[in-house]
Amino acid sequence: MKNLLFYIIIGALFASCCDKPELLSNGLTKSVSEINEYIVNLDDESTVLDTMTHTQKKYNENDKLIKRVSRTFFDKGQMEIDYFYDSNNKIQKEIVTMSDTTKFTVNYFYKDSLRYQSKAINENETEKFVGIETYFYDNKGNREKSTSSQIFVDLISNDTITNSINTTYYNSDELIESTESFHKGKSDRNQKRKYEYDCLTLIKQTVYNHNDSLISIITYEYKLDEYENWTEKKIITDGIAKRKIIRNLKYK
Repeated sequence: MKNLLFYIIIGALFASCCDKPELLSNGLTKSVSEINEYIVNLDDESTVLDTMTHTQKKYNENDKLIKRVSRTFFDKGQMEIDYFYDSNNKIQKEIVTMSDTTKFTVNYFYKDSLRYQSKAINENETEKFVGIETYFYDNKGNREKSTSSQIFVDLISNDTITNSINTTYYNSDELIESTESFHKGKSDRNQKRKYEYDCLTLIKQTVYNHNDSLISIITYEYKLDEYENWTEKKIITDGIAKRKIIRNLKYK
């Protein structure tokens, strides 16, 4: 009986193990110098209709993201982000530049070597945007959750235009397990999302409205390259493939 129990336990352990290669800090199995991602719309036959966005990402010798440029073709918008790290490869700040020349900085703060908070403030003559994200950890230093708030203030009337709070919960692998969004004064926009993974790969997202009623199920299908990194990610919403992300990886 003891032997049977032993084999049951061992079998369960092997069944739950993931044989995917170890990931680097870039989220891939191999170093890259650049990634180009295209989000495209699909028709009912999964044929590409048009391209919505193009995002270019560049990485340094430590596999850290150092630059990101996102372009939206439908409105000719652009957002450029430069990332800066300290000697220990911990991110210190982001400098964000928008297509309308708006520019602001996101600063990161640490406590006991753990990321504690990030904060961004963007202000002009008429309004101010404040974005703050705070991180929480268990007693072993594993991230448990984070909360982010976004506040827009009309500097002329001093009224708060928008006030939202988002809470993100993480699993034992520090992957997103669920999220909750709260919009002050607009409860009908509140949402909850739950995420499911297979071997650390996102495969399903379930979306609920402010009444906890199911409103959407999003699943994902992938095409992998020889290094087991995905090059296509099909986004299937309520059984219909509406979009996919095409990813070109430039390996070192």
